[in-house]
Amino acid sequence: MLKAELVPNKDFFDSYKEAILIASATPEVIYVNAAFTQLTGLMLDAGDEKALMEILKACETATVNSNESHCHLSIGEKNAQVKPVNVSSSPLILSDLTKVTLFTFTRPGNNPASINDERKFYELADASPAMIFLEDKNGQAFFFNKAWLEFIGDSGDNRSDSKWETYIHPEDIKVTEEHRAEDVDRVPYSYELRLQKFDGSYRNIFVIRTPVTAEDGTFNGYMASCLDITEIEESQNKINELTRELKLANEELEQFTYVTSHDLQEPLRMITGYIQLIQKNIERGNLSAIQEFMDFVLSGTSRMQMLIADLLKLSRVNRKGAPFTSVDLSEVLNVALAHLAKKIKNTGAEINCEQLPVVTGDTFQLVNLFENILDNALKFTPLDTSPHIAISVTEADGKYIFEVKDNGIGIDNKFHKRIFAIFQRLHNRGEYEGTGIGLAVCKKIVERHGGDIWVQSEPGNGSAFYFSIKK
Repeated sequence: MLKAELVPNKDFFDSYKEAILIASATPEVIYVNAAFTQLTGLMLDAGDEKALMEILKACETATVNSNESHCHLSIGEKNAQVKPVNVSSSPLILSDLTKVTLFTFTRPGNNPASINDERKFYELADASPAMIFLEDKNGQAFFFNKAWLEFIGDSGDNRSDSKWETYIHPEDIKVTEEHRAEDVDRVPYSYELRLQKFDGSYRNIFVIRTPVTAEDGTFNGYMASCLDITEIEESQNKINELTRELKLANEELEQFTYVTSHDLQEPLRMITGYIQLIQKNIERGNLSAIQEFMDFVLSGTSRMQMLIADLLKLSRVNRKGAPFTSVDLSEVLNVALAHLAKKIKNTGAEINCEQLPVVTGDTFQLVNLFENILDNALKFTPLDTSPHIAISVTEADGKYIFEVKDNGIGIDNKFHKRIFAIFQRLHNRGEYEGTGIGLAVCKKIVERHGGDIWVQSEPGNGSAFYFSIKK
């Protein structure tokens, strides 16, 4: 259920001299101001809901039937008397981004859009915390309220700057152009864009454009109300990011549950089986095979230790990560190559790399990232081939995109996503060593650094691993 507290600039509407009613799409009346109560005698939460709904239905029916944002009708008061009123409607967005409808009621002769009451309207507009400006029927702006002037830092009280479009972010100019057809139709509409503030920063603005008409229905132009929703959108983005992180955490928990019930059970079953064989052979006095069985037990124990150690390594990426600092990735690569020096020498590998940039990140984890990807490239190479690895970097969309290309055995397209899940091996342990967790660790490290990781590969044609890091 929507609450009146979600109404933006509620303090302004509370003191607004014209009667206001705000309704959701349900439909449901969620707010009326003091002026509305004075006009009709009706209040929310006072047993007047039925009468309020009747007024709301009358307003909606009248505006739909007339295909206009304003209409003339008669409404009933609490004392059963009937008053003629002018009603205008316009869209409004609540602080939780829900779209609702705002109805304004004025007695005939007191319409703020009329020429006779122009001064009163300007006073109300200046009192509003929303940025408001008026355009004539030709689309020329001729009035800006104080909130707008304060936003752009105009101390000269310039009320007739018709070039308000100059404050729009260049990428958002097309937004206004796309809506110009609705100006021709003379209907209320809304959209979002970025406007430049006096300090040079851009703010996210929700614009509501409402046709302004005289009492005789003559079209006089548009009134634009601009609400700064930057903080609302930032909060929504934060909620979305937390939701994404929660989803990833749940997926990771499911993977851990699967690993516990499958991968960790396999070496444990082997250990248990061989211990039982050892016990039976001891009971029978047959000691000749005990050493062989013990070797299998030790092998199973070692594998379980590796699995547990790698699980801990994965869990520590976010939980035990160091604070981000400035990191020279060329130095990071040198450390990773030093760790792999023996394997590079034994395989006769050739590794070429471009100059790498400086980024903000966790030095230890970035070393681990390069080490794991290079280790895979060295490992999954045909026996009669020396590894050739090329490392390069490009820039796109505010991120560095790294490529690590090898001449290895390649990966079938159907496994391109699977390889980044924990303990997902494509080959048995007799062919290639490892637990199958290295790329899962890489994925978590890259995600912690605001990026993504993916692979392009075909069997027999090598692999190209890509990952991005925020600049």
